[in-house]
Amino acid sequence: MKRKPLRTLVTATGVAALVLGAQTVAQAETHGGDGDTQWVQQNTSSGWCRATLEVWKTDNGLMAKGVFANDHANYDCTGWLERSSDLGLTWKRISGLHDVLSKPTGEQISSTGNYSDQGYYARVCFHLDFSGAATHCSASL
Repeated sequence: MKRKPLRTLVTATGVAALVLGAQTVAQAETHGGDGDTQWVQQNTSSGWCRATLEVWKTDNGLMAKGVFANDHANYDCTGWLERSSDLGLTWKRISGLHDVLSKPTGEQISSTGNYSDQGYYARVCFHLDFSGAATHCSASL
């Protein structure tokens, strides 16, 4: 008789895990890039969201911007650009938040303005817009 509350708790926990597991639409994140770009992508069962960091040289030094794309992810995603002045130990958001809607009409794109990257590290981050979604960040340049 004393074990019934424990059995009920274990059963309820298992049911909650199944319900929450059904809401998890994202697979593992993927990363890529080269000397001038870095990206991170989160696939869903129907599409993906991606954040791409672009860095280039100008006469005034290095510049960086973030480009965010949503291709039928079934969730909107929100992206931003971050900068580090201590070799990537801490990060600070320097751009506004960029909401990229999931629409049936194809890939949707938003981008930040151009930011100085001279003497800093930059990276882009995003999350899918559902409760408990993880934040995904690119490698830094």
